[in-house]
Amino acid sequence: MTTKSSNNNVNVEINKSTKTRGTAAANEEDLYNKEKIELIVPTTGKLYFEHKSELVFCKPHLMPLKSQALERLEEMQRETARQLQEKRLKGSHKKN
Repeated sequence: MTTKSSNNNVNVEINKSTKTRGTAAANEEDLYNKEKIELIVPTTGKLYFEHKSELVFCKPHLMPLKSQALERLEEMQRETARQLQEKRLKGSHKKN
């Protein structure tokens, strides 16, 4: 149904299906219709184009749970414990 207002020469269109759907749907449709922007392509002047490179991701790598320094310290502790145990065993054999 279309009505004309004589004061402002504005066409007002009322859609019956919009009324039945509710105000939220009607408001969204009205906003969509109002937000249409006409594309204007300049015929003269400079055009500017910027190319942005996209991020490139590598394959995921497994990270070690322990750092290399911590692993070296643990290895040194194990080595010293082993050497101490060998000295104790050698000392106990000499006494017997």
